[in-house]
Formats: sequence, C-alpha cells, structure tokens
Amino acid sequence: MRPKFEYDGQIEQHYHVPCGFWLSSQKCGAKLQTEFSKKWIEKTKEIIESKPEHNKFCKVVASIEEPYFWNSQITIFYDEKYYHDFFIRTGPYQTWTEIEGVSFAKKTKYQYDIDGTWILRGN
Repeated sequence: MRPKFEYDGQIEQHYHVPCGFWLSSQKCGAKLQTEFSKKWIEKTKEIIESKPEHNKFCKVVASIEEPYFWNSQITIFYDEKYYHDFFIRTGPYQTWTEIEGVSFAKKTKYQYDIDGTWILRGN
C-alpha cells in the first residue's frame, strides 16, 4: 500500500484490510488480532512519515473495527472540512459517540508512538 499523495480533486483515499472475515472469527485468536492491530498502526505510522510537506491539508487515520477487524481501514484525508465532518455520525443509520475512559493502547498492552489524536467511537 503506497499512497500517491497527489491531490487531484479527491477528498480522501482509503485502504481496507486485505483479508476476509477470518480475522474476526473465533478460530483467529486474540493474539493474532492484537498483532494485526500493531501492524496496522505501524503501517499508518509509515504512511504518516512519508507524507509530502507540500500538501495543503493531509491527515492519515487508522480505523480498527473491533471485533470486525476485517472492516478496518486507513483513510487519508485531503480536505479539512470533510475530515472534521467525517466523524460526526448522528443520522438514522449511524450514530457514533465518544467512549471515554477506554484506551486501545492499554487494552492491547502495546506502546504506540504516533503523534495525533486518538478517539475511540462506538456505533
């Protein structure tokens, strides 16, 4: 996965996990799911570090859907308004509310060294 970081009018790019439903199955243990989460965040960090400086706006976000890991994705936002509006989900089909007091890092016992805001939302 190598994003182009070329703004050609698109407001975002996103990359899904290259796997099927097996990552969320009972046959796939918690240890492998934790390892997936680590690698997914490391890949996000790699993308963040490769961002060119000339982009007017560019945010990289890792989404880890637990327990539906197969639905996780990395999204690159090129439009600031779309980035901020993206996380407002209060419609009839989706409602996201911030879950306070929950730490993905503590839960997985893994030290993440990525600068940025960490928000955990539930639907």
